[in-house]
Order: sequence, then structure tokens, then C-alpha cells
Amino acid sequence: MLRKIGFLSEEQFQEAARRSRLSTKGIDAARKVLVLRESQSSVSREIGVSREKVRQYCHAIYRRHVAHTSCPDGWISTTICLPKHELKAVLALEARLRMEHETQNAASRSSAPSAKPQSRKKREAEQF
Repeated sequence: MLRKIGFLSEEQFQEAARRSRLSTKGIDAARKVLVLRESQSSVSREIGVSREKVRQYCHAIYRRHVAHTSCPDGWISTTICLPKHELKAVLALEARLRMEHETQNAASRSSAPSAKPQSRKKREAEQF
């Protein structure tokens, strides 16, 4: 079931797939479910893997999507229109600001009273 995750546009999917380490087979299976909205069962039968494996493919892509599109505290998400040739500059600015934000947060966390760091799996689990 995809109740905890949603469907993606082709553009969102492509961006997340580029960041994943899935095989071509895994990416194709996830696209059929997340973009084309085919059932996990039908995709699993079609490609010859278990439904659980298809679910794992979908979650891997969706985690990449969420990780890339989630906003830090105090930030907002919006849609903008701009000339195509300016897109790279805007994305570079967002990446630089995100990096600065993460660096500042890491510095403030290291000076805070010793909190036990969370594992990557625990952080990802909290996203859902």
C-alpha cells in the first residue's frame, strides 16, 4: 500500500531516481507504481519479483524524494516561475543555503549538552 507515501510526477520521480542506487529494474518497477499508478501486485508479477521487493523499490525512491524536498525549520516550500536559463542558479543558491543551514545546525548541536546521535535508519523512519 502507498498510503504512507504518495504518488510522484515524472519530474519528481526522475529527480529522486537520479539520487538512488537502484538498478534499472528497480527504477522501472517504482515508476510503474509511483508515477503510472499501477498496483504493486501487478508490477511484481510482471517483472517476476515479490510484492515486498516492489514496495522496497518504491520506498527507496520516495525516501530520496522526501530527503531532497523536505524543508528545514523556518523555511517554506513554494512553486515559482522563472526563465529556464536561471534554474541552475536558483538551485545552486538553494543548495548553498541548505548547506549553510545544516552547518549552523551541526555547530549548535555539537555545543549543546551531549545528546545521543540518531542512526540514519532512525532518522529515515521518523520521516514517515
